[in-house]
Amino acid sequence: MLGEYAADESTTFTALEQNIALIRTIEQFRLQAAISVKLSELGALINRDLCREHVLTLISEAASRNIGFEIDMEGAGMVPFTLQTARFCRKQGYPVTVTIQAYLDRTPADLSHLQKDGVRVRLVKGAYRGDRDGYEEIKERLKRCIVRANDGSTVFSVGTQDPEIVGWIQESLQEERHHIHLGFLMGLADKTKEACAGRGWNVWEYVPIGTDAGPYITRRERYLEELRGMGKEPLP
Repeated sequence: MLGEYAADESTTFTALEQNIALIRTIEQFRLQAAISVKLSELGALINRDLCREHVLTLISEAASRNIGFEIDMEGAGMVPFTLQTARFCRKQGYPVTVTIQAYLDRTPADLSHLQKDGVRVRLVKGAYRGDRDGYEEIKERLKRCIVRANDGSTVFSVGTQDPEIVGWIQESLQEERHHIHLGFLMGLADKTKEACAGRGWNVWEYVPIGTDAGPYITRRERYLEELRGMGKEPLP
């Protein structure tokens, strides 16, 4: 669900209602789908107790309908609360996924702790400001995180449009494909999605829902511009 940085508490309740409606729509149409939320949309920058109440309401709604629930990551200042919230949900007995970003120095340790706590992870490079910003270094960091996460039994996700990373995963981890989920953005890499699914990979598409698409579009366009600046082509 699109939306972030709620301005007041009433906005967080609107976001809560929209996400509940989305969960019930997924159930109604029997879709193989999950929801992903940003905690700033649910009030993390206004009232963290209220935000956590919203999260518990949503994850209980999702779990009761066997629908996946993911907490997306935001800027570095949001990382501690986001990870605490994911662990809190898991301690309440709910299945939860949280996104972690390879360009932060803390991520390898966070990855180990989260998997030990039974929190499923989604690995990404990162779309905000991180501890590192060099393309090659972040790419190698993401690959190391993928190797670390790949313990042979724990299901985890990788969200990337990077042609080099996707190619490396398919070449190096084909035998482990059944517990690795590849996540792509809607409208990008459509041929690649079909090819990966045809080779037995679990492929997920992130579908933006809602009207507040500005930040999402800006981050996507920035990434494509960075690729062009390096003389690289996006995935077909």
